[in-house]
Amino acid sequence: MKKDNRIEYIDIFRSLGIIIMIMGHIGFGKAFDYWIHAFHMPMFFWISGFLFKHKSKSELSFRALVFKKAKTLLLPYAVFGIAHYLLYVCINHKDIDISPLIHLVSVNTEGLPICGALWFLTALFFTDILFFILDRSVASEPLKAIIIALLSLAGNLNQIFFSFTLPFALGPALVGLGLYYIGHLCRKYAESKVVHRVFNLPWIPTILLGIITAILIFLNGYINMRAEIYAVIPLFWVNAVLAVIVGVNFSKLLHQYIRNGIVEKWLVSISTESIVYVCLNQVVISVVAKATQMVHMPVYLSSVFNLVITMALLWIMSKIIVNTKLKRLIGK
Repeated sequence: MKKDNRIEYIDIFRSLGIIIMIMGHIGFGKAFDYWIHAFHMPMFFWISGFLFKHKSKSELSFRALVFKKAKTLLLPYAVFGIAHYLLYVCINHKDIDISPLIHLVSVNTEGLPICGALWFLTALFFTDILFFILDRSVASEPLKAIIIALLSLAGNLNQIFFSFTLPFALGPALVGLGLYYIGHLCRKYAESKVVHRVFNLPWIPTILLGIITAILIFLNGYINMRAEIYAVIPLFWVNAVLAVIVGVNFSKLLHQYIRNGIVEKWLVSISTESIVYVCLNQVVISVVAKATQMVHMPVYLSSVFNLVITMALLWIMSKIIVNTKLKRLIGK
């Protein structure tokens, strides 16, 4: 299941999440938006935790980790956040609002035109750092689990008990810490009988579990991690975990049919260059949507057309960035 130290089904899972995220930004209806918000951001935290590798102090110091994560997460956040704001200024030079730029260095991307998705980069940065500290400093697994559970619950309850948003998406980062830890445990105990069975379901159980998860999602209230909206909190966690199980199983089953083909290569490229898709998808969507408004199409047909063109343009842009000196903008 590995090529060049990559896990293909995880690449497929992440790339499907990226595509779903882009579909959400394009707009495929309220029901679709309601459905994806229950899991499409939680799954990215889970994936990061699944891919986490414990390293000793001699292998990786805390300072080196912070520098590495700042380079790959905070640098793209700052570069593309400022770039999008400057684009907004060029378009709206007669009516400039500086508050979005202030938010970029305070409360995150709230109100920042075009690139709201960048919030995830700072959230993942703090989640990575927090988990690294806990993994290295807390030897007892039960104690670690309790600490992470309490921190995650604090993130869930932040907007309920406080009227202010924590800076740099720290609230979602705390919730993400719990999802990250669950992903880490799934990797750590992957060969245990229960975990192995849960993540190796055949098609019919996977489809049935997907239907059950969708029903539970619609029974719960609207979820939005960025806005720190979790509806019924226990149900949020159940739905997030179930959706991950369904997604991983679907990705494994799909991989059997696309292995070594062009579709697999395309999906893996989206996963490996996902930072480009996160940083640029909303501006590309905006441009494509403006262009297609001139052509009268049914709503869903135009959404599908916008998705195809957006994915094609993002693929081209990702190749340009990762294969030139522009890759420095994304910490490469």
